Amino acid sequence: MKATRRSLKEAVSSLLSVFLFLALVPFSAFAQTETGQITVKAVDPQGAVVSGATVTAKSVERGTTATGKTNDDGIVTLTNLQPGVYDVTTTGSGFAPLTQKAQVTVGAKLTVEASLSPQAKSESVTI
Repeated sequence: MKATRRSLKEAVSSLLSVFLFLALVPFSAFAQTETGQITVKAVDPQGAVVSGATVTAKSVERGTTATGKTNDDGIVTLTNLQPGVYDVTTTGSGFAPLTQKAQVTVGAKLTVEASLSPQAKSESVTI
């Protein structure tokens, strides 16, 4: 009788394990993402970080945009980007705008360094 109970417990335990495995498999499929992200680090010509710079990623195919500002470390991450080519424009106070191309693929985590150049000041003198 003990052997039968043990066999029954093992069978129930195995059945529960299989059921639990099958119940969790669909959730792992949902964890996959169909988007990507771009992380931009803005720096000046000396390599110092540029905080507060605005970064805009514009999809070449769709025309959609994602925008963010760099943090104190000069970094911003733009997430949930559909796959495709993006024009990534970084602008900072006193710096010329910089546009770079980036290819986003499914699940991609791109890192781009934006080396900003000082913007020439235009002055006019009237005599």
